[in-house]
Amino acid sequence: MNTLKSIYEDIRQSIEHGTQAVKERVSSFFQEDKMTVEQAAALIHHHPNTIKTQQTLLGIPYHFYRLHTSQATLYAEAKGWHGEHLLYMTAFNEQHVLFTYRSYDPTMSIKQPVTLQNILS
Repeated sequence: MNTLKSIYEDIRQSIEHGTQAVKERVSSFFQEDKMTVEQAAALIHHHPNTIKTQQTLLGIPYHFYRLHTSQATLYAEAKGWHGEHLLYMTAFNEQHVLFTYRSYDPTMSIKQPVTLQNILS
């Protein structure tokens, strides 16, 4: 009976170590090119290749930003005289949406980290 317990413990420890190794690898993969939504908005706002448009609706200026790269497209909407209040932002490529931020969604934060792997190349 003691031998079965020993075998069981060895298997359990092996599985735990394997699981931990996988978690660390996945975590390190997703740590690449991480920034907050706020940083991503600043990036699109100040990038020289960003296409910027503005409309004034009911006396409130709205700014629209679109940045095309070889890897993805970033799009943002902001309001305020200088586009200081981010309303919406999304990043997508041909396969899928990388992330979407909506200011009205209480589950989202402008400080939320997002992964933008190699989209500026």
